[in-house]
Formats: sequence, structure tokens, C-alpha cells
Amino acid sequence: MNEYIFKTPEGFNDLLYNECYNRTEVEGIVRNIFNTHGYMEVDTPTLEYYDLFSCKIDALPQERMFKLFDLKGRILVLRPDITVPIMRMSITKMEKLDYPIRLSYFGNVFRNDLKNLINCEYRQAGIEILGAASISADAEIIGVTIETLLKTGVEDFRIDIGQVKLFKALTSSIYDEELLNNIHEAVSNKDRYSIEKLLEQSDIPDEKKQGLLRLPWLFGTTEIIDGIEEYFTGSDERKALEELKSLINILRYWGYEKYISIDLGMVQSLNYYSGIIFRGYATECGFSICWGGRYDYLSQNFDRNISSAGCALGINRIIEVLGRKGSLKEMKSADYLITTWNGILNDVAFKISNNLRSKGFIVENDLVYDDKKTLEYCKNRGINKIIKVLDNDIVLIKDLVNDSEVKYSLSCLIG
Repeated sequence: MNEYIFKTPEGFNDLLYNECYNRTEVEGIVRNIFNTHGYMEVDTPTLEYYDLFSCKIDALPQERMFKLFDLKGRILVLRPDITVPIMRMSITKMEKLDYPIRLSYFGNVFRNDLKNLINCEYRQAGIEILGAASISADAEIIGVTIETLLKTGVEDFRIDIGQVKLFKALTSSIYDEELLNNIHEAVSNKDRYSIEKLLEQSDIPDEKKQGLLRLPWLFGTTEIIDGIEEYFTGSDERKALEELKSLINILRYWGYEKYISIDLGMVQSLNYYSGIIFRGYATECGFSICWGGRYDYLSQNFDRNISSAGCALGINRIIEVLGRKGSLKEMKSADYLITTWNGILNDVAFKISNNLRSKGFIVENDLVYDDKKTLEYCKNRGINKIIKVLDNDIVLIKDLVNDSEVKYSLSCLIG
């Protein structure tokens, strides 16, 4: 027999009932938070045209996408990202809405990770604010993210915040794209030796070189932002720092300062992020559980100019953190199992089960109709009460915990 019929593809996994239950619970909390902040939930197709993700801005390497062809020979991909499709959706279907537009989403993304095939399918939830250039929008995104992590139970975490504008200001006179990308990589890796060697190839002013050399080591608590203006004298550099200070002040007003730290050496994708950026880490794991920032350039793929900011939360990763904390729940067993004396789920049994379900109880119908097997099934499944409809509208309730039986009339039981 073919062995692959018993397997899932590498990087893809089944979710069992407890995993699905906890994901539903977590997403319910997240969805409620998004709704109360005014975010409107949308959904985009799992399959998109390859062209959507091959644009200059936010172009994902094609080898990291899962590709297939439609009947007309056009290249499709399993979406590797949801923000880009949401931008497409907003431009093609929401142009009549007034800005700013707050959108939220829940969905799976797919990335062909050639280095690590543990997971190629990821569950994400996210929020996007389209058409808002103010620092208040960046603060709202980070604030909602912190509130979400706290209410889902991820209590011990930090949000590292960076400012791409500062790096861009320091390197604005470097026109060699390869050199710029190499400096960007060296700063991201906090590789001082490589930064020094690369800057020797550049003729930018010495003060900007010194700023770039300091950048990777300017990280820590929010206090680090005070007193560093002397290192960054250019007007664009000062504006970038003032913007970051304004953001910190807003988050401080909201009581979130203890959850944030600064990392000016965090400079993610230069052709995608345009300002404030951030990543969140939980103590229980070594990987990021959320990420986002300002991406004003993305709309240029569609010949628009829409200031935007957003965040994605890794639902799988949040659940893993909760699991390591021992905070995950077991799926609740049924409260009752209902059976009848003759093996037919009659109108009396139907009325009783519906009445109980309307009150929020979980009720299973008996599918075995063998007293011994039914009792064993309930014990194995953690169902503590069996309701048996007898003849003449008499109902027997058997309590497995107390090992007791009580008979009721139907009218007494449901009124």
C-alpha cells in the first residue's frame, strides 16, 4: 500500500480536537479585541496570482512560494502573506470608504521554508490601518497588539521597537544598491567589523558613518532614546527620533511602557517598511510571536499612495507559548448523553436534548443503545450523566459521579 496516504506533506500538520479547541478559544479572544477597537474583519483567497507577490515592493523570493497553474496556464501561489492581498482588496473594492480604514483578518499563510520544514503553513491574525499617516496609528497598532497578548494569556513578553527612517536618513546618499543592502544586513546582524569595512567603500560624511556604527548597539529600555541626539545631527535623523519619542510617550500614557524596548539596529525589509517597526517575543520561546510596522510604500505596487500600518500575530506561536506555560485547556466533555428504552430517539428525547442545549449544555445522542457499552463509552469520554427516556414519558437520570439514579416525569423535567 502507498505509504504517503498515511502521511501529511513535510511542513504541514494535522490539528487534533484539543488543538482546534484552543485555537478557537484564542481566536475568539483576539476577534473580540479587534472588534471592540473598530476593526472590520475581511478574508482573502487562499490562492492568488503569483504577480501579486512578485512586485518590487515586498517581493518574496519565488522559491519560498508554493506555486501551481490554473487551467489557462497562469501561475498561482498559496498566499505567503495576507497584508498584500488586503491592500489589493482595499484598492479594488473599498475605494468608496472614507479613510482611515481599520481591517482585521484570520487566515493561513504558506511559505516554502527550505531550511526548516517543521512548518510551512502558519495561522495568523492581524490588523491593518489604511490611510493614516499619524504616529497615533502606529501607537494604536502596538497598543492593540499588547492588549491582545495580555488577554490571550501571554503575560511575560516584550515588544522591540525600531525606526527604519533613522537608517534611511543615515544612508540616504548611498546609491550603490548592493553596498546599501550589505550595510543593511551588517547592521541587522550587529556586525561591527563588516559595517566598518563596508563604510570604507562609501564617501558619506563621517558623522553619518559614526551614526551607523552606533546604531546596532542602541538597544534596551525606553530611556536609551534620551540623550542620543548628539549622535544624529541631520534634520531627517532628528525627525525620525522625535517620531519614535512621540510613540513611546503615547504608549507610556496607556500604561504599556513596561512591555516595550528599543532596538535601533532592527532594520527590516527596507523596500517594505517605511517607519516604525516592531517584533514581539515571549519569555517562554525564542521566536517572535508578533511583528509589524509602517508600510507606506506597499500601495505603490498598485499606483497609489496610501499610508498604512499593521501587525500580524502568530496564532500557532501564541498557542505554543500558552502550552509551555501550562495554560491550554482540555476540550470540554458532553454534560449529558441521552438514550431511550427502545433505541429510537423519539420526540420526548428530542425535546429534552433541545431544551438542555438551549441552556448551554452539551448533549450527545446515544448511537450504541447497549446499556453496558453506553456506560463504558460515557466513562471513557468523561460524560457524567445519562438521561434515559423510558415508556410513558418517564425519564431516568443516572449520575455516574454519585452512582445514583432518579426518575422524573417529562413535565417535571422540562415544564
